[in-house]
Amino acid sequence: MHVKTNDKVIVIAGADKGKVTEVVEVFTKNGQILCKDVNIKTKHVKPRNEGESGSIIQREFPIHHSNVMHYSAAEKKRSRVGKKMEGDKKSARVESDWGGVGKLRNIRRDSPFSLLASCARACVYMTRITTTTRGALTL
Repeated sequence: MHVKTNDKVIVIAGADKGKVTEVVEVFTKNGQILCKDVNIKTKHVKPRNEGESGSIIQREFPIHHSNVMHYSAAEKKRSRVGKKMEGDKKSARVESDWGGVGKLRNIRRDSPFSLLASCARACVYMTRITTTTRGALTL
């Protein structure tokens, strides 16, 4: 998921479109996020115990993560987020313009190391096939 807790985001779809807010909680199983002061609904709560009275509360409900984008307060615009390698095996999240992330992705795909890694994965996969079939398939 491209959003993490405490990220500053802008809502790009729905009733709260255009609202700049902060991510409170992330639900990775269903791909939803809870944002501060977004998607506020009225909930009718029944009384739990005898003698209690019911109540009507307003609370925030989750929205899908695809309905928000990262927001840069300094530049006052929304942007996509990519990952950039810094040093040895250390990646950092970087805000970029619309074309910048695509360029990063293309550089990674065309690198000789990615081709070497995919060949190595294919070799490992083929060896597993030959060992599991016990000689039925030979290479």
